[in-house]
Amino acid sequence: MSADTLPEVVVSGRQPRDLVEDCWTVLLASEPGRHVFRFGSALVRVPDAPGDALDPLDPTKVAGLLHRVADWVRETERGPRPARVPPDIARDLCALPDPVVPRLTGLTPLPVLRRDGTVLAEAGYDAASGLFCRPLPALAAACSALPEPAASARAQALALLRDDLLGDFPFARPSDAAHALALVLLPLVRHLVDGPTPLHLIEAPSEGTGKTLLADVVHALAAGAPADPTPLPTQEEEVRKKITALLLGSPAMVLLDNVNHTLDSSSLAATLTKDTWSDRVLGKSALVSLPNRAVWVATGNNPSLSRELARRSARVRLDARVERPWLRGGFRHADLLGWTLAERPRLVAAALTLARGWLADGAPAGEATIGSFGAWSAVVGGILASAGVQGFLDDRDEPVDAATPEESAWQAFVASWAEAHGAAEVDGRALLALAVETGLWVPDARGGPGELARFGIALAKRRDRVFGGWRIGVRRDGKRKVNV
Repeated sequence: MSADTLPEVVVSGRQPRDLVEDCWTVLLASEPGRHVFRFGSALVRVPDAPGDALDPLDPTKVAGLLHRVADWVRETERGPRPARVPPDIARDLCALPDPVVPRLTGLTPLPVLRRDGTVLAEAGYDAASGLFCRPLPALAAACSALPEPAASARAQALALLRDDLLGDFPFARPSDAAHALALVLLPLVRHLVDGPTPLHLIEAPSEGTGKTLLADVVHALAAGAPADPTPLPTQEEEVRKKITALLLGSPAMVLLDNVNHTLDSSSLAATLTKDTWSDRVLGKSALVSLPNRAVWVATGNNPSLSRELARRSARVRLDARVERPWLRGGFRHADLLGWTLAERPRLVAAALTLARGWLADGAPAGEATIGSFGAWSAVVGGILASAGVQGFLDDRDEPVDAATPEESAWQAFVASWAEAHGAAEVDGRALLALAVETGLWVPDARGGPGELARFGIALAKRRDRVFGGWRIGVRRDGKRKVNV
C-alpha cells in the first residue's frame, strides 16, 4: 500500500474507545497486521525471517506499526496536521488485545499432522490449529501429498528413523531407543497432545557417547538447525525469568545441555506439568500467560535430578560400554547431523507416515503412562505401539531411583532405622546419630544445637513418605516437648 492510499485516522476530539477500534481496524487490514497475533495473553508479531523467534510487541513497537499503516492527523483551526499515535492508545492495544486478533498457538518450521489426519504443509497461518507454518519448500513438497500409510510404507518409515537416523546411538535398553524415537516424533504431533510433555533426559556414563549429537539431530529435524543450548540459572527467580523469555519466542525445543549439577528447580518442575505458563515479563508488572508447547530436553553424564524432576522425565540412556566412546568408528553416516539436514524432507515424511498410520488404526491410546502426562503417553505411546515399537515407558520407575541419589540414601537410612528400632517411636536425637552413622547426614563442622533442628526439618519434609515399605510418621510428645 503506497503512502497515497493509506487510510486516515483522526486522533483529536474522539473517545479513546473509538480510536482503539480504528487502530485495530487499520492494523489488521494491513500487510504488517497479517503477522500480528494473540499468543496467550501477549500481543506478538511473527517475524519475517524463517527460524526467528516470535517478536513480543510493546507500546513502542505497536505505535511504530500503526505509523506505517495509516496517516495520523489532528484537526486544528488551521486544518489537519500530522500527528502521532497517543501513547495511552498503544498501551491499551498491548494490554487488551481485541478478540478479533487471531489466536496463535505456536510457530512450526515443519509440516505437522492435523487432528483430522491431514498434513499442514502450506506456509502461513492455520486457523484450525492456531499454528503459523513456515516450512522450507522442499519440506512442503515432500509432505503435502503423502500416500496412504500402508503397512509397507510404515515399515520403511520406521526403518529409516530407527535404523538410519538412530541406529548408531548406543541405547542401553529397548526403552531408551523407544524414548528417542518418541522424541523424534513429538515436534510433529505436539499440538495433538492436550496436555504437558515430560523432560526428555538424554544421559550417559561418559562424555563422547553422543548425547549432544542426539539432541542436535532431533532439533535439526524439527527446526532445520542444531540446537542452541541454554543454561539454567541457579537462582529460582532467574529460572522463572528464563522460562518466560524462552516461551515468549515459541521455541520448537528447549535444550539444557551438559547438566553438571543437581537439576533441582520448582519452576522447571511446574513448567513441565502445565500447558500454560504465567509470570511477569522482565521490566513489567503485569502478568503474561503463554502457551507451553516446547519440547524440553536435558543432557548430562549420570545427571542428578530432584525427585520432582526425575518423576517428570522420560529417560534416554546411552552406554557405549567402552573406556573412550569418542574414539568409536564405523558409523552409518560419518556426519550424521549433515545427513539429517540433507535428508530432512524424507525423515519428516517418514515420521508423519507413522503418525498417520496410527490415526488410520483408529488412534489407539498407548497403554503405559506416567502421572501428569497421560495425553502424551496416549498419543506418542499409541503411535509407537501402532508401529510395532516396544519398550515405551518400560523403565518408568527407574529414572527416579537412578537420578536421585539422595532418595537412595534415605531408603538405606530408613532400612537401618527399621532394623534398629522397628515401629517404636524414636526421638530426633537418636535418629540424627543413626543418620550420621549410615552416611545420610554429614554434620556441620561448627556443630551446635542447630544440627538437630536442621535434621528435624529434613525429616519433617519426608513426613508420611514410604521407603521400602516403612512409612515415616511424626507425633508431638507433649510431656517431653519433642517430636517423635
